[in-house]
Amino acid sequence: MATIRLPSAFLAMLRSGSIYSLSTLVNALVRFAILSIGARVLFLEDYGALDTILFVGLVFSSLIIMGFDSAILRLAFDEDEGTHHPARLLTTALALIGANGLLFTALFALSVPVADYSALRLEDGALLVCIVFFGLGFSLIAASGAHMRARFQETRFLAATAISAVIRIGALAPLLVMGEASLSAFMMTVAAAYFASGLVFVGFNRRWLSREGLDTGLMRQLIAFGVPLGAVVVMAGTYPLLERLIVLTVGDHVWLSIYAASAFPAMVLGVAIQVVNLAWVPLALKAQKEGKASFVPRFALLLQAGFIALYLFVLVFAEPIVRLLAPIAIEDPARLFPFIGMIMLVRFSAAFTAFGLIVEKRTGVKFIINAAGFAAGALASLLAGERYGVGAIPVAFFLTTFAAFLVEAVVARRIAPRLAVPFPLMALAIVLTGSFAFWYMSGV
Repeated sequence: MATIRLPSAFLAMLRSGSIYSLSTLVNALVRFAILSIGARVLFLEDYGALDTILFVGLVFSSLIIMGFDSAILRLAFDEDEGTHHPARLLTTALALIGANGLLFTALFALSVPVADYSALRLEDGALLVCIVFFGLGFSLIAASGAHMRARFQETRFLAATAISAVIRIGALAPLLVMGEASLSAFMMTVAAAYFASGLVFVGFNRRWLSREGLDTGLMRQLIAFGVPLGAVVVMAGTYPLLERLIVLTVGDHVWLSIYAASAFPAMVLGVAIQVVNLAWVPLALKAQKEGKASFVPRFALLLQAGFIALYLFVLVFAEPIVRLLAPIAIEDPARLFPFIGMIMLVRFSAAFTAFGLIVEKRTGVKFIINAAGFAAGALASLLAGERYGVGAIPVAFFLTTFAAFLVEAVVARRIAPRLAVPFPLMALAIVLTGSFAFWYMSGV
């Protein structure tokens, strides 16, 4: 009987995984569409501001959701603790998200009179509305989607994802037809579409919502599990935002638009990272449990080689990709891509070299190393940009990210020596690829 059930269980897992991977691709497609349409209808200086505002919205949404989506996935299976009850879990999580939304909206509103947000090229009131509705919508999508995944509601999840994608992309169609739009009108449309999409996801979960489901005891568990993870996500989202703010400090809005256009092809690499990570961690943990020690190093080298091949392909075709999909009115719009892409390569490789920290549950060590790398990257890129120009900013970020990668790999090897991840070979591959990227950026 076991031999009969195993293939069916595997097929069920494969089916679920493909659906959730598809949702990652759909969300990436939405972002592609927003930036591609924005490049066609906005002024050159507004395009970089749009890209930056989207990252502000993502950081704001990370503060609102604060890891509660991951907490939903984890606590849904704690039957002994009683946290698995669907109505209590989702209702309580959404209540926390609502409270967080009110808190950070109030803080953001209080900062408007004293902070200078003029670099984002929106009126203060419009910026506040856009960020709040975008962040709330994104958070509702993440939390409600996590709940459907925990309940194995693949069909509902796929339907909600498809409807929300149509809403988010379709809302911009009138602006594309008109041929031009102000940044304010464009972002208001995006924010409204994200909020409507969030309500769609909540609607698909309405059967699990009830006023009686609010549980203050469960709140503490959601906070205890979610907040540490949420802090990591906030820091990860702040990375690209900080890069853009440093570009704006060193350069101007035209350079910001060039940076945004150069980062456009890197979204392909970002999607690859997300899709691979969905499969990598479960497979690697399963291999460790079964004593297959050779799986991790072989899989790591194979996937890194594949990612390098993808990076080199995108590197060669970066300018045609930008000119076709994000046609801003400027010469050489993808000039900064080589080292923006190299940063993505290092982050991809770090998922393997830091695997020992995940296995040994030493995520606090990973956070400390990444926080130090984050601070060093900010300082180095600012200094390099002021001395050598905007082109030096992604190079400096790459070098500091690579240094943090090496430290993390060495620490992970010491903490989990039985996981023989071949980080010297992976580091050499990064150095050789980076050398080629530097030659390509300098001479082509």
